[in-house]
Amino acid sequence: YVKGADILNEQNTLKSRKGYYNRRSNTFNFKDKVVLSSPDYTMYCDTLDYMAGTRTAYFFGPTRIVSKENTIVCNSGWYNTVSERAEFNKGAQIHSKKSSILADSFFYDRKRAYGRGIGNIRLIDSNENFTVFGQRGEYFQRSNESYVTESPMAMQIKDKDTLLVMAETFYFKNDSLDKRMRAYRKASVYQKDLQGISDSLEYAFNDSVISLFNDPILWNGKNQISGDTMFIQLKNSKISTLRVAENAFLASEIKPGYYNQIAGRDMLNRFDSNRLKSVHVEGNAQSIYYLRDNETDSAEYTGVNKVACGRMLIQMDTSKVKAIKFYNQPEGKMYPMAQFPESEKWLTGLNWRLSLKPNKEQFSERMLVKVPMPIQKKEKPVKSTKKISKKKASK
Repeated sequence: YVKGADILNEQNTLKSRKGYYNRRSNTFNFKDKVVLSSPDYTMYCDTLDYMAGTRTAYFFGPTRIVSKENTIVCNSGWYNTVSERAEFNKGAQIHSKKSSILADSFFYDRKRAYGRGIGNIRLIDSNENFTVFGQRGEYFQRSNESYVTESPMAMQIKDKDTLLVMAETFYFKNDSLDKRMRAYRKASVYQKDLQGISDSLEYAFNDSVISLFNDPILWNGKNQISGDTMFIQLKNSKISTLRVAENAFLASEIKPGYYNQIAGRDMLNRFDSNRLKSVHVEGNAQSIYYLRDNETDSAEYTGVNKVACGRMLIQMDTSKVKAIKFYNQPEGKMYPMAQFPESEKWLTGLNWRLSLKPNKEQFSERMLVKVPMPIQKKEKPVKSTKKISKKKASK
């Protein structure tokens, strides 16, 4: 037929302007404004070929598949009605209420509720303004879990500030009660006022907590903070507190080879507008602080104060020490600069590693070119001029 028809088959209805059937190959070909309606989904495409022998449908041109679970957009692909496996190519997109997945090609197994994307992956969570980029990804629909690998990078934009994360592998859990992202191996974090590295990290969206594991280091302004494990509490997309568990150390270089230092078992850093306001050290607290006549940048350093105690509280103002309080049997000594022994200049654990500090250019190399891929408008059903029943179509 060449002027439109409806083809009825059990619970399915197919509409198109043109239709052809090749009896020898047992192949159906439908062209121009093809609409396939079934109880589970509705497909809109330009061309649809159906191989009756293998029960596989091939679709070409701009294609949109709408179901209760999601909407799929692509420009070519196939679907096997027996195995319920499908592949979507040439700019595949899968949009659901919770997230979207974009890739050059996407394989989906409906029975297993499993998907695999290859090439220019973008996993988007619109509620959190969170996007994960990469070149290969896996999606487990029943558990709402995803993995992204091959040079992955994550980006979150909130209140005109951007949080960037890099690692070798990303794990993403998209559940209303447990929404989190994990970055494994060689993780890096970049924000305007905070940069850091660690072996791995976890971002719990429900609690707005970023946890860094295995030798993490963070830089905030001129300060370098290190320890065994760190926990960053975000509030309104800004750092509220930073807790360092075990072997906590804070250092700030005042001039080449000279560092203000604070060390202890655990450390709680409080921030205001992403600026460090106070440092509370608990357990084996130690500090080395260089003194000068006034706090202008041009003032000369005149002495050094070195103290050890059980607990310590340092109050900051514009990244400079405003006041220090020592608790639990403090012991210390004040040295003139010229008489400060070289062997006393560093606390145990100081390792100045500014060369490892991430920069924005490293993240830009991984970021994909964000060209918007528009969702196609809903096609209007084709008004056919003929109705062909299954019985007549078989003739």
